[in-house]
Amino acid sequence: MTGCDPPPPRRPDRQSLPARGGCQAVELKALRAEVMRLRGASERDAKEKEELVRRVDLLKAELRRVLEENRILTDAVDQQKCRLAQATAREEAALRESALDSARELFRSMLDAGGAVTGGSASAPTPPPVPPATALGGPMSGAFRAGSMGGSCSVSLYGETPTLA
Repeated sequence: MTGCDPPPPRRPDRQSLPARGGCQAVELKALRAEVMRLRGASERDAKEKEELVRRVDLLKAELRRVLEENRILTDAVDQQKCRLAQATAREEAALRESALDSARELFRSMLDAGGAVTGGSASAPTPPPVPPATALGGPMSGAFRAGSMGGSCSVSLYGETPTLA
């Protein structure tokens, strides 16, 4: 091998790339088109994100409004339950009072009738007392029952006024 010999032929798979002048312009155009496409997609994504954020904010506001409305309705239901419990307590107290008045009247009439027949002796037999629970229709409807309506209004049936808890 002397300095005058031509270089050995290259294998076909290792040939050098063609001159860059023509290919470079095509590749540059393709890259610019790709950049424009990506920018457009990015702008669409940003607009879509903005729309989704706006929708989420709208839904949050609607949820707050609905929760507030639900709270107001729950309070109204609790107040209605309390008013109903108060009315029931007043009715039951009136029934107890009426039963007690009837028992007193019966007792007075028995004492008056017993005094006229026996001549006023203190040894006259007395009737057995009637417990208020049985006089009003059972153990759960008597003076010994206390209830709670919905947890926010407690009712005591000992003649007290129901109170909000």
